[in-house]
Amino acid sequence: MGVKAVVLAAGAGTRMKSDLPKVLHRVAGRPMVGWVLGAVGSLEPDETVAVVGRGGDQVREILPPGIAVAYQEEQLGTGHATGIALDAMELSEDDTVLVAPGDTPLLIPDTLKELAEMHRRTGSAVSMLTAEVDDPTGYGRILRDGWDRVVGIVEHADASPSQRRIQEVNGGVYCFSAPLLADALPRIRPNNIQGEYYLTDVIA
Repeated sequence: MGVKAVVLAAGAGTRMKSDLPKVLHRVAGRPMVGWVLGAVGSLEPDETVAVVGRGGDQVREILPPGIAVAYQEEQLGTGHATGIALDAMELSEDDTVLVAPGDTPLLIPDTLKELAEMHRRTGSAVSMLTAEVDDPTGYGRILRDGWDRVVGIVEHADASPSQRRIQEVNGGVYCFSAPLLADALPRIRPNNIQGEYYLTDVIA
């Protein structure tokens, strides 16, 4: 069983009021995506693909050797970006695909190792990071059924008032069974306020 890694690094710096791609903003002297790639690299993945968008050549310049690049020409969402990365990979039936956002500099190797190990040990189709926070404003909410099973994720903008009261939020980091992910991505639809293909819809 191999691990293939996808780092989503196509975000623009719009909310930061900057022309610099979001993942290139520095935290403790290092671009955010550098911290993420360092954590992902601790898993020694067989293959790592960084998905870049506008300003992608700037991102490409700072990537370490061995990181492949896939370009997302249109910003159509995280699901679309992940699909572009899969198209650039050679996947086998027993591969695990780790997906992490490139703008999470506080992600640490031990967290990823624990997630990947749990995913392998349990034989799960999907494993994901969540957190319970006092103020979940802006985050995707984790939806569970009466048996406490995760049944979906709803983004803040699309959440109902009752869903917005949920304090368990999505960490944006996942381990997927490669066949499941490849099967699910073409079936998601942009039925949301942003009109984008959300990777989070794969969970449902």
